[in-house]
Amino acid sequence: MLKLSGDRKAAHPALTSSSGLDPYLGILHADRHGDHPTLVFDFIEPYRAWADRVALQLAESGIFDEESFEPDADERGLWLSRTGKSAVIEAMLAFMETSSEHRGRQIKHLTSCRLGFAPCITRARPRHRIG
Repeated sequence: MLKLSGDRKAAHPALTSSSGLDPYLGILHADRHGDHPTLVFDFIEPYRAWADRVALQLAESGIFDEESFEPDADERGLWLSRTGKSAVIEAMLAFMETSSEHRGRQIKHLTSCRLGFAPCITRARPRHRIG
């Protein structure tokens, strides 16, 4: 599976730090070595479904060819090449301009991100009272 969700992580450490949050103190994610901003991964986790959707659409479309990938340093796996990354970024940006329904209204995915709506709440779900 293509890993698209990590692409959003670069901008968030500055945002979490400027708001007084420590980007290295994650709740859902942990880093044994302390050199990754795990709170940032927690913040982008709700949007993983969107990245997965785009990855599956790209894989099914046949858009990737041999030039879309390059071997990693150990030659045990493959990474996206510059061409592959361009295709992923283009597809993700196009997806962000599409809409989903939220409380009876169509809202662009990009707007949902800006307003803090997680994809998991854009679908109708039964409400359960706790307690």
